Amino acid sequence: MNRDKILNLVSQAQDLPTSIADALVKLYGKNKLSEFSFNDKKRIRQVHEKFFNKGVATDYSKIFKEYAIYYLPTNFYKIWRPLCDLLEKSQINNRCNVLELGCGPGSTTFGFIEFYKILAEENPTKKFELSICVVEQVKEFLMMMKEIYYCHKETYPLNLEVKIYPKNQSVEDFFSKNITEKFDYIIESNMINPNESLGKCTFQEFSNKAKGLLKSHASIILIEPAEAELSKPIKELKRVLMETGMTVYSPCSCQKVCNRLAMARVDISNISLLNELVENNIIPSSKIRQYHNFEYAIFRNDGLQKYEQINNAIKFSNLNNHVNEKIKFKAYVLIMLDRDESYRLKICDGDLDAEKEVWLDIPKIIFDKEIIKIGRGGLINVKNARVISDNQITCSIASSVNMEI
Repeated sequence: MNRDKILNLVSQAQDLPTSIADALVKLYGKNKLSEFSFNDKKRIRQVHEKFFNKGVATDYSKIFKEYAIYYLPTNFYKIWRPLCDLLEKSQINNRCNVLELGCGPGSTTFGFIEFYKILAEENPTKKFELSICVVEQVKEFLMMMKEIYYCHKETYPLNLEVKIYPKNQSVEDFFSKNITEKFDYIIESNMINPNESLGKCTFQEFSNKAKGLLKSHASIILIEPAEAELSKPIKELKRVLMETGMTVYSPCSCQKVCNRLAMARVDISNISLLNELVENNIIPSSKIRQYHNFEYAIFRNDGLQKYEQINNAIKFSNLNNHVNEKIKFKAYVLIMLDRDESYRLKICDGDLDAEKEVWLDIPKIIFDKEIIKIGRGGLINVKNARVISDNQITCSIASSVNMEI
């Protein structure tokens, strides 16, 4: 399968497909944002000023259009990162059955389809078929998805067939049914944080039910905001999934049961609709940043992992016994901070306790900025670095640094 184009695109700033952007604007009965009435602009602005009440599940039934016009473009490309991780190990099937839980306005659904659309265009002799079951308790979101789908499907190549099956249910109600269908992917995005609700479905029940709906070689993909309070549930769910026998495929591939996650990001600076929302005084400029950060994890039921297990001679948990020594190591990159003269990386070797953090400083002069931009969640290989303390390692000009994405 030809996959070079999609693997290159995942690290680039892209615009939203015109079909998706047009469909979002047409939900208001307009052809472009400049045609919006004063009241439309005022309402969208007021709604976004009140998103989200901390720790309270949001009622989207009366604000679904206002939510979607900003958050669908912002979240559209996040699914590409985990899908590219799977593509690296040839775990993207031409024909697949997908279950998306809490699909909202279709941000992940259409991002998923767009990913397959590009694969289909690059592989015209292959047939691609997607069967997507979307579960959403806000019926207005499902109605919106139908309208967007009619616009988007006109862009699908002839060798891509997409069927969407909507379920107007809560996740709890969906799991309570006797479901015999099996899936290649089970996906949730922005559904298990304090602003949302799983109802009475516990993480243990979620894990057991989701695991039971997977085919023999299949994946569960979790995507949530990269904010300290909002990311606590996904970290806890990661631990529970591992305890039920699921293996973390990526962005890390450690075997130790833990609640660590790698922060990823998507460059949204080229999304015209978002920029036009600012230009038309609908969304404040402070909400439109170059990067949208998120955390994700892929779990497998067949033990497959993206990276081989790290086996460093010196464990990060034992750095206090090697202060001032030069060491070489591999590590998963959890967080990257861009400073004036250096990059600061939070790293893990799969051997750290939950409360322990290890940081690596790399002078910019020895590292490629373009690699750093997409390296969160990657595997870093470092030689000739110096241990400064029990949680600090520093590189110098003499150090060697490589990144495996």
